[in-house]
Amino acid sequence: PKKYPYWEAVSLNNETGEQKPLVAFDGALYLEGDTERETFLASDSQACPSEKYDLLYIYTMPYDAMVNIELTSKVQSELSNGIKVYCYLNDPSQPLVKEAVVTSQEGTMIHGAYAAELKKGDKVYCGYNANGSADNDGGNFYVKLTYITVDK
Repeated sequence: PKKYPYWEAVSLNNETGEQKPLVAFDGALYLEGDTERETFLASDSQACPSEKYDLLYIYTMPYDAMVNIELTSKVQSELSNGIKVYCYLNDPSQPLVKEAVVTSQEGTMIHGAYAAELKKGDKVYCGYNANGSADNDGGNFYVKLTYITVDK
């Protein structure tokens, strides 16, 4: 988010739906109040989720545009029960990339939504969820949003 305009990274409380900015410390972003620094997004898109919070990348559309969206994810440990990745437009009832469970046995997974037509001000939410248990869920999470056409 600090490197690319229109992006932000937040935590999403799974019980209340409240979103909070992540706190920067030593090259990574952490959940506010996570003194053990167990849940984070690092600058190279390493991710470690929490059972209570999803990690979200949020993109605010600066133009009306047709875009492609790809989520790339990987779980490092064979002991993980997998993580969930998803992407929606403005609210969860408008999925762009269907929720998917990713396990280490599957290797790197790419999920995509192609030719999504978005309007200026729309928000694209891309999430990483612990899938119930956060044990051994460290991995990678990347989002690639590519413009196909732009109406300024």
